[in-house]
Amino acid sequence: MQAQASGQKAGALFQYNITTPVTLPRQQAALIPVIAQDVEADKVLLFSADSGSKFPLNAVRVKNVTGLHLKGGPVTLFDDGVYAGDARMEDIPPGDTRLLSYAVDLSVEGERQGPSISTTETKISVRRGVLMISRNERIETTYSLKSKSDKPKTVLIEHPFQSQYKLIAPPKALERTAALYRFGVDLPAGKSATLKVAVERPVSTSLGLVDTDLDTLINYANGKLLLPATRAALQEVVQRRKKVQELQAAAANRAQEVTSISADQERIRKNMAALDKASALYKRYVTELDAQETRIENLRQEAVKLRAQAEAADKDLRAYIDTLVTID
Repeated sequence: MQAQASGQKAGALFQYNITTPVTLPRQQAALIPVIAQDVEADKVLLFSADSGSKFPLNAVRVKNVTGLHLKGGPVTLFDDGVYAGDARMEDIPPGDTRLLSYAVDLSVEGERQGPSISTTETKISVRRGVLMISRNERIETTYSLKSKSDKPKTVLIEHPFQSQYKLIAPPKALERTAALYRFGVDLPAGKSATLKVAVERPVSTSLGLVDTDLDTLINYANGKLLLPATRAALQEVVQRRKKVQELQAAAANRAQEVTSISADQERIRKNMAALDKASALYKRYVTELDAQETRIENLRQEAVKLRAQAEAADKDLRAYIDTLVTID
């Protein structure tokens, strides 16, 4: 079959011109061969775990080597002269490739395990009163393929592409689209094969030295990633925060004891209301109330003093943290 049209660029577009006049009888149609050249095509299997099927699709990777623009549309595929299926092709500019899938291959099964997520701390530093923790977040996914065919096959495995992650394993994909990686796996006849895909991204976490849980700071202060200067600064912050907490706790204990004594005084006063003022028990209650009042006064004074010390220690803590501009 000879082509009856020639193609040429038309600005950013492409147009075909019919070189041979065509006569059409009334109310009839005709097919006109526009391009009659060979194109390159490789037969592959396309496996996508997100499709919900464990079976891959038969597909061909078509490369346009005609030098002309191939217009997209329906395509009929034959394998060894036998009808194999239909597909829909997008436009293929000269030199470009497209992947066309057309049928399910029941001789191969695929499975995806994962993804599994792990994090590894890489660096800890202090910047302007903030503890900066740098981590690597790693996501690993394993694909398993099993063949029941008596012929070796090439399987393209599709894996989601996320721009914030860097591909670690395999070191390079066979091809990449805006949303997918594609990795090629050679699957021998009747055998199994696996592919592990690993991607990583850096993740940063910031913790305030003043308001972060103290046990968390202690864990980081004892970590192995700290440089000596950072470790010393964190340990100093921990000790100062412990002092503030101890003073605050002591003041709170004094206040709690005042509340407890006041509740007991209320009980004593109720009992005294039913007693003769000349009785020994009434006089004993009076002595006990007098001692409690003295204790309450001392506790309140101690609480005020402890709160003042806690405020001073907290002020010193914040002043020290302000000196920690950058410690790596």
